[in-house]
Amino acid sequence: MGTISRLMAALRIVGDELDPDEITRLLGKAPTTVQRRGHPMRKPSGQLGRIMPFSSWPLSADDSLSGDLDAQVDQILDRTTQDLAVWRGVASTWRMHLFCGLFLRDHNEGLSLSPTSLRALGDREILLDLDIYGAGPIEGWEE
Repeated sequence: MGTISRLMAALRIVGDELDPDEITRLLGKAPTTVQRRGHPMRKPSGQLGRIMPFSSWPLSADDSLSGDLDAQVDQILDRTTQDLAVWRGVASTWRMHLFCGLFLRDHNEGLSLSPTSLRALGDREILLDLDIYGAGPIEGWEE
């Protein structure tokens, strides 16, 4: 199995009544961006998009071409509070997940996540959310 061609990870905390400033105060780190309920989402092109139905506090890791998800988990969690009681409070109030975009170049790529990273996510009650973007159809396979 080859290593994932490209990987991006972001901690996302979302909720209808979420106040991004409160999350910043609790976790000790400003988000990468802020999306507030009732405000238009800004597209990468700068154009305004749909009106957000919820608020979001995302913190992104640097994109990785090495497929090292452990490094991205470390990068995100090392920049925030280490107080697990704070994390549990956040998890009990809002939806929280680590979004991971896995971009395949070939049909058989993968990654591993260490017990240390799994424990760090679990201790903070962070759901691991993997979105896998395939390399295209596999020749010889019929659907």
